[in-house]
Amino acid sequence: MHQNGVKNAVASLGTAITAKHVSKLMRYAKNIYVAFDGDLAGRKAAWKAVENALPILREDVKIGFIFLEEGYDPDSYINEKGKEAFLKLLDNNISFSKFFLSRIKKVDDLETIEGRSKAAKFAIPLINSINNETLKQAYIEEIASICRLDFASLISSNTQKPRNIPAPSEAGSKEENSGSLLARKAIVGIFTALIQYPHLAKDRAFESIHNNEKFLFLLEVQNKSGNISNASIVFEDDKVFSELSGIWDYVEIALTEENALSMLQDCLHSFVKKQKDREEILKEKYNMQHISSAERRELQQFILKKAELSEEDTALLKNLSSKRD
Repeated sequence: MHQNGVKNAVASLGTAITAKHVSKLMRYAKNIYVAFDGDLAGRKAAWKAVENALPILREDVKIGFIFLEEGYDPDSYINEKGKEAFLKLLDNNISFSKFFLSRIKKVDDLETIEGRSKAAKFAIPLINSINNETLKQAYIEEIASICRLDFASLISSNTQKPRNIPAPSEAGSKEENSGSLLARKAIVGIFTALIQYPHLAKDRAFESIHNNEKFLFLLEVQNKSGNISNASIVFEDDKVFSELSGIWDYVEIALTEENALSMLQDCLHSFVKKQKDREEILKEKYNMQHISSAERRELQQFILKKAELSEEDTALLKNLSSKRD
């Protein structure tokens, strides 16, 4: 594709199109075209992409599907027919909504009550997975017209949670508890290593957290490594996270210097990774337009603290700084 002049193209490398794939594409483009083989397998792959994209649909992003002639894939098509022929396929793309609704219409015979009921039942969990309320209402009205049923009432009476989408409170709670546990283990590991080998505080692994104010407590520990038994730990937002007196049981486990250094480096790496994971989570929330004002500011801070900004970060920072995206 790139060799033939289509530079704004990416490949999923043989895997199904996931919500994460679509979410990342949304950061770069408002018009997304997905090309599939025109056979049955291609149609099934397209429908899988639909299911995965429903929870993150946005009205400002248009997704279209292109189904190639049998025997072609995007690479072979553009190599044989050229760039212009390939780009003309975009004009005949099938919109996301059209492809979705056409699938609903094919569930059963819509001329019968049983068929319309079956189609509506098939659509309920799919519509429930849409998080964008404006689009959700639009799809509800369309399906109500197709099935000639009060589909809004069916949706309201169906209390099941969206498929594969955990409730926000549950997801946040699990994430918070998991992160807190990992942070405790990492801190214990760092102190265990430094108490037994204080000179490890000079290891270059600490450089990875020097510019992050959330890790100031660790840098204080690094600076006080000669008198570490008197240091107390203060975690994010000035909350007391732990006291050193609570880790002496762990220190009884004798470590070789090599193992202590390895543990120290692994624990510091886990803190940095946790921050990167948090940044990705916030970016996903932004793409789904489910980001709070506090989370928006948090994401801004993540980006502003980077030594160098990518084009993606620069564009995202501009959007975050504006009142509307």
